[in-house]
Amino acid sequence: MNKGLFYLSTLLFLASIVATCLSLLGFDIEKTLPLIWLNNIGVFIFLIPCGWILSKNKIEFTAQHKFFVIVLGLIYLLCFFNSYFNMTPIEKSGHYFLINHGNQLQIINEVQYLKTRTGNFISNSTQWMFFYGISMMIYFLNWKKKTA
Repeated sequence: MNKGLFYLSTLLFLASIVATCLSLLGFDIEKTLPLIWLNNIGVFIFLIPCGWILSKNKIEFTAQHKFFVIVLGLIYLLCFFNSYFNMTPIEKSGHYFLINHGNQLQIINEVQYLKTRTGNFISNSTQWMFFYGISMMIYFLNWKKKTA
């Protein structure tokens, strides 16, 4: 089970990196793959078994794993800053608005709408990177512990 979950979380981790890079290059992922939001649910599907693994097993981090922990920490900082500075763009009756927790902040043009929407997608995909990276690391450490 750990081996399969490790490979699948690794695939989703790499897919979130690709999605972030394509979005940075101007490719509209949400328009091409409208069900991409299912990654938000997938994160929980992978993290729930991780919690169970951590509660049942003692996993030790060695010097080899600290580099990956540092990389995940940097991805977390990227997630935080992306989430903090992004607001939600909406389209209503052919007009574009920025909202924050349901409060309309300002009317924006189409270019600003697309730029803000891309920023929100990048924020989500970096969060996917972070959480899939955590689950990938936990599954890997648990899998290697059982084979050792």
